[in-house]
Amino acid sequence: KAMRAMRKQLQLPKVGMTDCNKARRRSMEDEGRTDALLNLPLFLCKQADQEIQVAAEVSYASALKYQTAVAIEIQLTKAMRIKNLAGLRIGGDLKVQPDGRVLLVVHETAVKNGVPIEAPLSVDAAAMVHRYIKVYRDTLGTKSGGYLFPGRLPDCHKTDHALNVNIRNMLTEKVGVNACAQFFRHFAGHLILKDDPSAHVMVQRALNHKQLSTTLGHYVNMDAGIADEYYARLIKHRRSEQKLRR
Repeated sequence: KAMRAMRKQLQLPKVGMTDCNKARRRSMEDEGRTDALLNLPLFLCKQADQEIQVAAEVSYASALKYQTAVAIEIQLTKAMRIKNLAGLRIGGDLKVQPDGRVLLVVHETAVKNGVPIEAPLSVDAAAMVHRYIKVYRDTLGTKSGGYLFPGRLPDCHKTDHALNVNIRNMLTEKVGVNACAQFFRHFAGHLILKDDPSAHVMVQRALNHKQLSTTLGHYVNMDAGIADEYYARLIKHRRSEQKLRR
């Protein structure tokens, strides 16, 4: 037992994504999957709204669908750890403004790396949050204690596990990727670097990494693939220029 503990202490920390997360990230190189994910929250919201119009009431299933859509849209706007997502409290770290804006203000003591989260939600995300609170949220729990995602018990938020399961099931069914809330952090890095291979500082800020070295450590392998694609496009562009000069 003592030897195992010593070996654990001497092991170098693993840097970068796990093999599973690498596989999930690679699956999003399919443009169809990426589009399906980006459009998923709005699709689910429209579907839930249509269901309550037909039924003339808000069912638990429709409310749960809308709730999952809100969770996914927030993650697309500001990918955070599941603990922070599940624990969002209206009027606390989720500031709902009368003019329609919704601000994320998560204190540093509540964040794993001590870096506070301060960001406005996108216009689409804010609109979804407002409608969710107005129409759907009470169906999932009237004694929520102000939590955006109410749990089964009074004054408690939905558990991290339960919210993760809802997100995973929806992503598996609608997008074809078996992933949970953490996946959105890798997806954000993938999308930013795909657009601009040099935008590591942007990824750092988007993911609230304390150190740039953390960002580089997680995305160094991904950079190689993106760099290869970038170089291939560069060669193609230069060859095209040569043909025009002839």
